[in-house]
Amino acid sequence: MSEFERACYARDLYRAGAIDRDTAERMMARYAREYNEKSKAVARKHGVRPRGFSFAAFCR
Repeated sequence: MSEFERACYARDLYRAGAIDRDTAERMMARYAREYNEKSKAVARKHGVRPRGFSFAAFCR
């Protein structure tokens, strides 16, 4: 299972009420770290500010 799939699984469990927010955030931590690293690299390449990972935005 990729980190994105794991993050989506955590989001679905959180939406269903099967896990609490802290558990969902811990399950998404590796994906968030990878996302932020990639975001910084792309932003640096294009000369703009990076857009960081947001738990609230991902769970919408």
